[in-house]
This record gives sequence, C-alpha cells and structure tokens, in this order.
Amino acid sequence: MAVSQSLSFSLVEQQYSSSGNKTLVRFIWTSTQSGESFNNNTRTAQYTVTQNGSSQTYYVNYKNATATIVDTTLTVDHDASGYGSLSVDTYMNTGISAGVVEKSATYTAPRIAPKSTLVVSDGTLGTAQNV
Repeated sequence: MAVSQSLSFSLVEQQYSSSGNKTLVRFIWTSTQSGESFNNNTRTAQYTVTQNGSSQTYYVNYKNATATIVDTTLTVDHDASGYGSLSVDTYMNTGISAGVVEKSATYTAPRIAPKSTLVVSDGTLGTAQNV
C-alpha cells in the first residue's frame, strides 16, 4: 500500500495598502492511496500554518483513495522591509498500513517594496528645493 501526497502554492494576488502589505496564495494539498486496499472511511487530517512566529492549526475530513484534502487561499503578511513567507506542515493518519504521512512546505512571497518617505528641507515655494 502506498500513499503519495503533494503540497503546492500558487500566487493569487499581492495587495499593498497603508494598513498592510499582503500576498494571497492558493494552497493545495492532495493525497493518493494506491494499491489493492485503501481506507474508505472518513478520516481527519490536519495542517498547521506558521507565520511570524505564530501558528494556526486547521482540521479537515477526507475520504477515498484520491482526494484534494485542502484547496484554500492563505494570506502572507509582509514585514516593514516588504518580505513575507509562511510554512505549512501537514499530518495525516491514514488508518491503513501506510500509517502516518507528514509533509512540509514553505512559500516565500515576492517582495512588496515598502513605501518611500519624501523629505524636503526648508524652502520657499516657487524656488528650487532640495529633496
């Protein structure tokens, strides 16, 4: 009995606003059980999203030999320098001879350049200014 799984990410969109920079990313987790037997009972799997030192765990039910366990959009928050990433760890007790299957993946978002600050020295309107 074999179980193969894949985790994938794809960029949905990047958003820049004064309240925050973020990237929306699509996360897909698929699982395929192959061989003569498979677990046709409903099972619970879990995935944990970690970002900026905090984690959130989600639980999902699945059934059948081939299934998309998760297909969702995750939000990547960017820091003040414009960088952002997150990691996902999955855990599935298949209930068959394959036992527990765990996978991990990291998504690093394209950098969102931080807004610039314009500084003007003292001056008089209508004359050349130093910036």
